[in-house]
Amino acid sequence: MGSVAWIREYGTSVRDEGYSLDTTPDGGFILGGHTWLSATNWQGYLVKTDSAGNALWHRYLGGPYKDGWANVVCTADSEYVSVGSYATYQTDNTTNKRLYAARLNADGDVEWERQYAMASEVNELSSVTELADGTFIAPGIYYDTTSYKGVLLRFDQNGDSIWMRTYQHPPLVGVFSVHWLAHAIQTTDGGFVATGSCNDGEQDLWVLKVDSFGCLVPGCQLYDNIAEQGLELNVLAYPNPTRGKLFLSFRSAHQPTGEFILFNSAGADVQRFAPGGSSVEIDYDIGHHPAGMYLLQYQEQGRVKWSQKVIKE
Repeated sequence: MGSVAWIREYGTSVRDEGYSLDTTPDGGFILGGHTWLSATNWQGYLVKTDSAGNALWHRYLGGPYKDGWANVVCTADSEYVSVGSYATYQTDNTTNKRLYAARLNADGDVEWERQYAMASEVNELSSVTELADGTFIAPGIYYDTTSYKGVLLRFDQNGDSIWMRTYQHPPLVGVFSVHWLAHAIQTTDGGFVATGSCNDGEQDLWVLKVDSFGCLVPGCQLYDNIAEQGLELNVLAYPNPTRGKLFLSFRSAHQPTGEFILFNSAGADVQRFAPGGSSVEIDYDIGHHPAGMYLLQYQEQGRVKWSQKVIKE
């Protein structure tokens, strides 16, 4: 039967909450949580202890408003990365927050702070995990003005965003459904499994698997930097999904002088075809490619004039 070796308390005299814990190379611990400095100023709170739980230093993270919890991990180089939320705007009834991350050195000095995406009342990162390549994956909750979604954010050692994705369980979509991801780990194929909860009146455990780009459907990263503005042509591509052949037809009077380029889910150029001036129905065979999602573009003089997702069954 275990016995209590020690008990320690940390924080102010108002309200303090512990939320995360990690071991440190010196045998001590790093604790993450939340503290009320005043009724209108809440901040993330970090405490570094020795092996006996004696506080060596503490740090507040955030600004002058009601910030979120500090969820902290000790990194491979004995520093600390903490995630949570940063309040950017506050009234008597509303606090708008952005997703937030910070890195501290071994002495607790802040090396950088980053904020991500737009602000809303519920935005929060719930935990953070360091990956083998030194980058980080952080799950949480994100409100985008239409619904409460689970979010995964991957960022590098400098806090720069690599990608951010939001997720919803299809039957539970809408302003009254709440999706939240609490923890994420990397899988052997380089992707991620994340778990949390989703509810639409009744709460359910929620698990999802994504690839290394955070995509539920392989290839979604191909569309990250494609702007709909400026696409000049309307091309009909059918059937889509297809088992092999695509039929392409320009919907407006246009004599094509460029080429169609097919990209796979890794972004590689896998097939090119020049219509040769024909604006009538074009027979385009992609049957020799593996099943999956592709991006088909039409380019003239290096300029993308049309783009569409294509599913190969």
